[in-house]
Order: sequence, then structure tokens, then C-alpha cells
Amino acid sequence: MDLRFTVEERRFRYTCAGSHSEHLGAISTRKMARITGALTKEDVVLWQRILNRRGWATRAGRKRWGGSRWNVVQRYIFLDELHQFPAPEPLSFNVSMIGPVIGTFGTPEQRTHFAAAHRESRRLVVPGLSEPGAGSDLAALTTTLCVTGITYVVNGNPRCGKAWPSR
Repeated sequence: MDLRFTVEERRFRYTCAGSHSEHLGAISTRKMARITGALTKEDVVLWQRILNRRGWATRAGRKRWGGSRWNVVQRYIFLDELHQFPAPEPLSFNVSMIGPVIGTFGTPEQRTHFAAAHRESRRLVVPGLSEPGAGSDLAALTTTLCVTGITYVVNGNPRCGKAWPSR
């Protein structure tokens, strides 16, 4: 098995490295190297928008929804070059988690409305995996299901009602 990169893959690496160098300012590079401090939200959003303009904000998915349609090797090369530069990764919740779900299951209107907003970080996604007494320790969750009439509320408050059956 030959695990060397092909000529096209090496060319792609060179393109990624040149683009990162051209578009990411020295201030952000110094911050990523922890010389002058952490990146700000504005730094990350700006970088995400630069990647989006290049068509690189989303490494998978359909082109019409902003995906690059890169194969596994190209995605690896892209991330490897980001880490070596160093540069921030695209916001994973926006483009790797929520984006594919909306792209797969969303209506055309939802895809149009949310796709660009997530790629450009005009809308930021942050998961809320926490509850009283558990924090972000998912093994300590005590989720309950509250039934009021025809409404079902899944809740992290164990005082709410009947406990959801665990498996």
C-alpha cells in the first residue's frame, strides 16, 4: 500500500498553506501561538468568514449549501495545515454538527436561511449540555419527562416529574 500523497494532494496542501499565510494576519497568528493572548470572538468570526469566502468553511456537504465536497485526505490536509500554521479551526458546532443536520433534514427554506448564517458565523451554535448537580458531566444527568396535558417537556430538573426510563 502506497500511503504517499498524490501530486494533486501535495498541490492542495501547498494551496492551503499559501491561503492561510495570505489571509490570516500576524496578530491572529501570534495569538494562536499564545505569544500575545487568546483569540477573541471577532478573530474567530473574521477567520470563519475568510474561509467561507474561499469556499472552505464547510469541509463536507453539498456545494450549493456551501460545502467544499473535499474527500477525507483533503479534509485531513486542510486541518493539518491549519494546525501547523497555526490558525483556528472552523466552528465545529456550526459547520460540522448543525449544518449537516439542516442540510439533510431541513426544508429548502431552512437550508437557505441557516446555511450561510452558520458558515459566516452570523449565527453561533453552542450546545447546552448541563443540568443542576451534573454540570457538563453527561454520566450524571438525571433527565426527566414532564407531562402536562398534551405537552411533553424533557427537563434536567429531577423535581419536575416522572423520570425518563433509563436503559
